[in-house]
Amino acid sequence: LGASVVLPAIIAAFPIIIEKTKTWHVFTMWDVRYASTYGTSMLASQQIHGIDLVLVGALFSSETAGAYAVCARLALLISFVQLILLRKFTPVAGKFLANGDLTAFNDGLRDLKAWILASVLFLSATIVLAFPAFKHFLGPEFGVIAYLIMLLPVFFGRACFGGVDVALKMSGKAGTALFLSSASATTFFLLALLFQGLMGPLSIGFGLILSSLFTSVGGSVLLYRRGIHVTDMSSIAIFLVASAVTLAALAFTEVT
Repeated sequence: LGASVVLPAIIAAFPIIIEKTKTWHVFTMWDVRYASTYGTSMLASQQIHGIDLVLVGALFSSETAGAYAVCARLALLISFVQLILLRKFTPVAGKFLANGDLTAFNDGLRDLKAWILASVLFLSATIVLAFPAFKHFLGPEFGVIAYLIMLLPVFFGRACFGGVDVALKMSGKAGTALFLSSASATTFFLLALLFQGLMGPLSIGFGLILSSLFTSVGGSVLLYRRGIHVTDMSSIAIFLVASAVTLAALAFTEVT
C-alpha cells in the first residue's frame, strides 16, 4: 500500500524537480501551512468514508455488518472511478483558477460532472445487475442487495455536485473543505444513531445521503458566491430521479 502511494508521487514529481519552470519557487511558510491543511483534509475525507463500517459493526449484528461491508466495498468501485476523474481535473482546475479564468473553470466542471454521471450510471447498473450472479456463486452470505441499492444515491449526489472538494482546495479553501468533511461525518453519525431504531440498517444509507448533501450544498453555496458554478437544475433533477428510483427499488427488496 505504501509503495502504491509513494511511487506514483515520485513519478509525478520527477518532471517538476528536474525541469526549470516559471512557476517553481522556494517553499514559503504559506506553502507549508496550506500543504498541511490540504493533506489533512484529504486524509480526513478518506477516513470518513470508513466510519459507516464501524458504525454498522457497533449497532447491528455481525451478519448484518458482514453483508453491508461486502456491498460497501462493491460500491467503492463507483467511488474509485469518481476519484480518478477528480484527480485528473485537479491540476487543470488549479491552472484555470491561477489564471483567473472562471469561464474555462466552469466549463471544465460541467464536463467533469458529465463524465462522473455517466460513470455512476454505467457502474451502478452493472453492479446491481451482476449482484445476483455474484451471490449465486459466492453464497447467500455474500450480501444484501438492498444495502447496495441504498448507497447509490450517495454517488449520484456526489456526481451532481462533482468538483466541490477540488474547487474548494484549489481555490485556497482547504480549511473549509476540512470543516465541511468533519461536519458531514458528525451529521452522518448523529442521523444514523437517531434513526437506527426506526429504519434499522437503512439508517446508514439515510445518514450517508443527507450528510453527503450537507457537504455538497454547503460547498456549492460558498463557491457560487465566488463565481464558480458547481451544479445546475438538470443535475439536481437527475439526483432526485435517481433517489426516487432507489426508493422504488428498495420497496421491492427485502432487508434481512
